Amino acid sequence: MKDNPLKSLSYKNFNIDIYNDSNPENPRNWESLSNMIFFHKKYIIGDKHEYKANDYNGWDELEKGIKSKEDIAIILPVYMYDHSGLTISTKPFSCPYDSGQIGYVIVTKSSIRRWFNVKKITKAILEKAQNCLEIDIKTYDSYLRGDVFGYVIKEGEEEIDSCWGYFGYSIDSCWGYFGYSVNEDEWEVVKAAKECINGYEKEN
Repeated sequence: MKDNPLKSLSYKNFNIDIYNDSNPENPRNWESLSNMIFFHKKYIIGDKHEYKANDYNGWDELEKGIKSKEDIAIILPVYMYDHSGLTISTKPFSCPYDSGQIGYVIVTKSSIRRWFNVKKITKAILEKAQNCLEIDIKTYDSYLRGDVFGYVIKEGEEEIDSCWGYFGYSIDSCWGYFGYSVNEDEWEVVKAAKECINGYEKEN
């Protein structure tokens, strides 16, 4: 049984319910350009790796160790804030008590060549890789925060479509796409729902 919807709305003759996705897939199981080398005593977090915290005397030494073993193109520190939930960022959090560094996110040169099918890593390619890394962090952060959504569309009592696994969208910014009073481009969930309804009407 589904939880109560976070939001409900009507569009044409259809009802759309927006839910939290209570069982989203871990995005670190997807194919990814980046690799997240994290350490935490309480949580299993990030990607599997062979680095051991006890082999290094602090984060700077770990960074040097990673650079000595990997053909690094990009390496950034990652911080976690743990207070009534988890959130991560490549920038430090303002609260020093419930936050701190948990490791690094990296992109290797070999991964970039394979991902973009190039031999030479130009500045433009490196910028694209940086963007991919930032998307990976943002998506994983949404997963950790439970900021993942889905929709169910009904025509009367009949469910005509549902879709889940939309990461990182603000519930309060979704209504413009249905003619409500916010930016219509902000929320992919309702955009997809509207496209589904329009397609369903054409088929029927």
